[in-house]
Amino acid sequence: MILTGSQARVVQLHPTRRCNLECLHCYSMSGPSLRAELPLEVLAPLIDDAAAEGYNVVSVSGGEPLLYRALPELLDAAAAAGMATTVVSNGTVLTEARVERLVGRVGLLVVSVDGAPATHDRMRGRAGAFALLEAGLEHVVAAGLPFGVIFTMSRDSAPELPWVARFAAERGASVLQIHALEEAGRAVLRLAGAAPGPAVNAATWVAAAHLRRVYAGRMTVHVDIVDRADLAAVEPRRPADVVDAPLASLVSPLVVEADGVVVPLQYGFPRRHALGSVLLARLRDLVPRWRAEEFLDFQAACGRAFAQLRQPVELPFVSLYQELTRRV
Repeated sequence: MILTGSQARVVQLHPTRRCNLECLHCYSMSGPSLRAELPLEVLAPLIDDAAAEGYNVVSVSGGEPLLYRALPELLDAAAAAGMATTVVSNGTVLTEARVERLVGRVGLLVVSVDGAPATHDRMRGRAGAFALLEAGLEHVVAAGLPFGVIFTMSRDSAPELPWVARFAAERGASVLQIHALEEAGRAVLRLAGAAPGPAVNAATWVAAAHLRRVYAGRMTVHVDIVDRADLAAVEPRRPADVVDAPLASLVSPLVVEADGVVVPLQYGFPRRHALGSVLLARLRDLVPRWRAEEFLDFQAACGRAFAQLRQPVELPFVSLYQELTRRV
């Protein structure tokens, strides 16, 4: 079952939960007090193994990945494996020196913008966070580093989407990604009830279509919401097709969480579907067992979730990976 519609086959790395902020919506519960990180000696071989399995993009997130000491070497390992690179940052630690270390190493830097300044600062749990982000973007633009913006949209911040789009476009962002807030991690405690519901998702779907027309040729607009009707086009893989299939053709994204556990699709995916830990074995050794013994169970669980999601509803727009994580 291919769970992504693009040619990108992504391995998503979370090398640290260390962060200078404690954002209200942080799915990984990252923060300043956390110091543990995955060593480069583990992640570099993992990248080689992922490339051999057909993955072609390394996306580094966190925590705050710019605080991961070995980030330049990690990105160099991805380039050596022939993989494209993205880094997702909160944008507040984008000093000139850090930006210089990213130039030539990062294909796309993605910065998080949660709305207009007051909304952004509230979500980030720090007064002045937006001002720091804005100052960091000046270094990014000056260095010519390609960048995009990700907007984590809550029920209350959804009306600020046009503002975020203008902010991104005016500063030269090439991509705007609209991501529906998920009540996971710290959001369970701090933002209960803030996830957008079906009506907000539907309005956002329409708004994204409008923004694509407005910014055509200037900025790509992507929304992490799907129409349930499109799920009918997803076909399950037959057992005979799985044996020799590269892992990237079976599941993308592949996520390496901050404790080394590898899961399908997104951070926090149920551990019963995990491939195992890269702190205990190489990815190349985890994959054959998972492909042979676990993939069909994972596919069946996703199939049951898809069957539920295909049921007729008045407003059919959902955050797919969030729904799969909740239902499998």
